[in-house]
Amino acid sequence: MKAITIFSAFVLMASVSSAEKLPVRVGSTGPAAIKPFNQVFNFVHVHRQGRGVTVAWNTSMSSSVVSEFTVMRTYEDPNDPYSVWDVVNVLPCTSGRSYRSTEQNVSPGSISYVVMASMIGGGTVMSEINTVRIVRH
Repeated sequence: MKAITIFSAFVLMASVSSAEKLPVRVGSTGPAAIKPFNQVFNFVHVHRQGRGVTVAWNTSMSSSVVSEFTVMRTYEDPNDPYSVWDVVNVLPCTSGRSYRSTEQNVSPGSISYVVMASMIGGGTVMSEINTVRIVRH
């Protein structure tokens, strides 16, 4: 019985991913309701684009479910609950499935990005956190 309890606790701990952690401070916005990212986001990719960074994502949700997407970034530790997340862009959800946002002229360093989907019925869904390292321009 003790082994089953320990195994259950291990499975529960292993099922929590970084996609389920919400930064405590997101610019001036506080914590929001979170659902696992794979219910909204099929993928999220972050890559260097010239002197900037492009965040691209795909969703299977329509504009009747999601109202808008907010792209945020931090130069701090993305898993630190006291990291400050700045809003990079806000895009309305359309009939399309693929979206992208490019931030021009970023500073060198490790930059983490996350996409938040604002649901029509209330609450938000956070994508997985993606980090890109910019060495220099």
